[in-house]
Amino acid sequence: MLTRGPRRLLGADDGVEDVLERTRERRALRQGFLRRAADAVSLLGEELADEDARLEAEGLRLAAERRELEGAIALARRQRDLDDAEAKASLVASREARSWAAEEAREADRRQEATEERARELLAWCHSLEQQVELREAALASMEGGSVDRAELQKRE
Repeated sequence: MLTRGPRRLLGADDGVEDVLERTRERRALRQGFLRRAADAVSLLGEELADEDARLEAEGLRLAAERRELEGAIALARRQRDLDDAEAKASLVASREARSWAAEEAREADRRQEATEERARELLAWCHSLEQQVELREAALASMEGGSVDRAELQKRE
């Protein structure tokens, strides 16, 4: 704060020395004020330089953090793409395996049906053979007891 003495008006009774003294006092006051203002500006400059340095360091830290995050994001996206590709390949393989298994099951059903049909045919043939054997046994038994016409035997068969 600026301290001032009482102001005096220049008058006729003031001498040159008095005027010079007051001028010197005012100059000294102005110089003191300017020195304090320069000190305050210098202090503000130092504070601004410190704040600039802090902000620069923070900016560098944030830029490094951003690069790390971008790298992590790119890695996560790459992993997601790989996982998607693997899942798609697995799905395709699963569908192919399901299709192959269904075809194998249909083929097994066809083979089973054919086997069952063949078994029915063989059973029918077996019954037919059993009947023929029974007829021949009956014919043999009746031949022992009397004469049997061959035409009648063939007809029974």
